Amino acid sequence: MDSIVQVLYDAAARLMLALLDRNLLPDAVVRCITQLLLASRLRSAYRSLADIRLSDLLHFVHSLREMAIAIDTEKAKSQHYEVPTAFFKLVLGKHFKYSQILHPFQSDV
Repeated sequence: MDSIVQVLYDAAARLMLALLDRNLLPDAVVRCITQLLLASRLRSAYRSLADIRLSDLLHFVHSLREMAIAIDTEKAKSQHYEVPTAFFKLVLGKHFKYSQILHPFQSDV
């Protein structure tokens, strides 16, 4: 739906610019359109910081929803195992424990 609106807007803008170039628009129409465009520009330029942050956050959330959960898992696994055990001992100290288990069925958990 947005693309249809954009196509119509672009066509109307091209028509208005062509009429303006040929001096076929009355002054009153030119002034009215100029005021509308300036008002729109001012509204977009002076959005509050909260509006901008919310818009950015919503865009980020939408992009995360479209993204795959795991990307190139095999490469990640091989890189993970390239880290030496000494690193984990240094970082985890007395909490060092590295184990995993596979539960094929939820009822086994």
